[in-house]
Amino acid sequence: LALGQASRYADLLALGRAMAAGEIAVLLVKDANPVFTLPEKSGFAAALGNVPFVVSFSGHLDETTARAHLVLPDLTPLESWGDYSPRAGVWGLMQPTMAPVPAVGPRREDLLDLLLKRAGETFPGVVTKATGDVLLDAGRALVPGGDKGPFRTKTFADYVRESWQPLARTVMPKVAFEVFWETALRRGGAWLEPAPAKVTLQPGLRLAAGPAALEGPADGLALMPVPSSRFYDGRGANKAWLHETPDPMTQLVYESWVEVAAETARAGGLVEGDVVRVASPHGQIELPVWVSDTLQPGVAAIPIGLGHAEYGRFARGLGQSPYGLLPVDPDPASGGRRWLAVRVTLTKVGRREKLATPAGVTEVDHQREIIETMPFKEAARLEKARQIPAHANLPSMYPALRYPEHRWGMTVDLDSCIGCQACVVACVAENNVPIVGKPQIDYGRSLHWLRVERWWDHGPAGAAAAHAREVPSGPGLSHAAEAAPGARPQARFLPMLCQHCEIAPCEPVCPVFAAYHTPEGLNAQVYNRCVGTRYCGNNCPYMVRRFNWFRFDWPAPMTLALNPDVTVRDRGVMEKCTMCVQRIIAGKDRARDEKRRPRDGEILTACQQTCPTQAITFGDLKDPRSRVSRLSASARGYHVLGELGTRPAVTYLKKVIRGPRG
Repeated sequence: LALGQASRYADLLALGRAMAAGEIAVLLVKDANPVFTLPEKSGFAAALGNVPFVVSFSGHLDETTARAHLVLPDLTPLESWGDYSPRAGVWGLMQPTMAPVPAVGPRREDLLDLLLKRAGETFPGVVTKATGDVLLDAGRALVPGGDKGPFRTKTFADYVRESWQPLARTVMPKVAFEVFWETALRRGGAWLEPAPAKVTLQPGLRLAAGPAALEGPADGLALMPVPSSRFYDGRGANKAWLHETPDPMTQLVYESWVEVAAETARAGGLVEGDVVRVASPHGQIELPVWVSDTLQPGVAAIPIGLGHAEYGRFARGLGQSPYGLLPVDPDPASGGRRWLAVRVTLTKVGRREKLATPAGVTEVDHQREIIETMPFKEAARLEKARQIPAHANLPSMYPALRYPEHRWGMTVDLDSCIGCQACVVACVAENNVPIVGKPQIDYGRSLHWLRVERWWDHGPAGAAAAHAREVPSGPGLSHAAEAAPGARPQARFLPMLCQHCEIAPCEPVCPVFAAYHTPEGLNAQVYNRCVGTRYCGNNCPYMVRRFNWFRFDWPAPMTLALNPDVTVRDRGVMEKCTMCVQRIIAGKDRARDEKRRPRDGEILTACQQTCPTQAITFGDLKDPRSRVSRLSASARGYHVLGELGTRPAVTYLKKVIRGPRG
């Protein structure tokens, strides 16, 4: 897979014209959905009907696959071999991490029977194979002497291995191929340092910089389609986990929206939830409005990825796609798509739509100093002085608890957190968190154990102005009235999970002792003891306990995604973060088998393992040499709502403010 040689948007349009002219006899489609991603006016969908034989290698019935003559369910990248080259000098290897799920891979006779009927041949046997193996079988059958040429290998894994032999002579010429291959498997690929290139600098550079020429009315808004952080261009829209994962900036789930600046909303008389008709010279769609304090005035931003007519029950008919608002013709200079090319008008259609967001916090809570910041100079001074965090010396009426072996804890560095929500998805996957659906989200019944809160930091002056203009905004949302006119607040992110408090308010109110404190400092929950009074949830100041209002189904094959080490909870049971206690137990078992203590960093929670910025650290607070202990003692450390005296096991490190504010 030569990623550096990917076709341009103009090449796809040329392919569509060739199909319309009847020049394409067989079309193979894999990991692409051009019927959805190309504008309808491009005619690609209609041209697909002129191709005599369309084969789609896909695990989902998307818009393109639905028009194929033959659909071969493809294996996922986790089940397949492959290789790729993102640029010259870099070669990557794809290795399967699991055996193929039974009856999912394409059967070779499905393709070969159709291809070989014209030759009067037959192909006995039924074997489930990967896409690469199917193509190898087809090549051996259709190409004269194919069994002795490039298609002679028995499996696609062997084909990939053999294709790397010329590369071995280039990258490691003095080493046997077996050694090179084992090294490449271990490292995930091979690479060469590029040869130094001679560069000649020009004495001056002139660029014709200026505003883009946009189609549409002069008083319209510049349309800015934005790749979704969850669905990208739409290829992930059939994953239910992602639909309930909040957008990092808007905190919205499900559906699509059009985002406008607060100034634009005031000028147009728009408020959050107003459904408007977004019209360009090329098409129109209807979307609810979300008002942003950070977007540039004169711009309308729409996330792409939704608006599928097919692609499974989780994506079909959900949201709208801005692709149809864009022009068909490519950019003449690059051959790419003209993303910033049109102006749109927003017209109210006379109805409103509630935008769904998981239960969380309101902007009023920002005044409670949930997220704390620190100027860069002060952070450097305190770290140098090794000043003890203020939360360490709070008085308490409760005696300190003793932990004989371990006290598990966590630190979250707010200076590293980017709000990407990867930890949320990892927690869902690890702990069998069910999908509740949009209606239950509207009722505030999200079951996520971990949420990433987004706050707006207006600065000292802006915060006072925002507080004076405060209006009810709903959980996690922001209205134009909350910001000072012309202010551009900064986004702050805070992952919120069970704090595993030493003096936990949830424990004493449980009438059946379902919530209790373990000898290792975890706030545990006994599911088969819980009777669902929800007293613990009412008494939790961090709002991190979740109640199962229903018994959720796991239809096959979704049961294969369940973690066998984690209990599937039933209706009427409270649940929450366990700090991945199943991983703690597994790590302790390994250490006991080897007659040692668990090493620092050996046990990783799912959120910690997935965090791309390493903002989360987990470990034993009883070990003063552990990284989590040292970070907890940082001068930037603080406890959320530490004044309540709950003694959380989770320490947050203050966001460091740099630049004019720091």
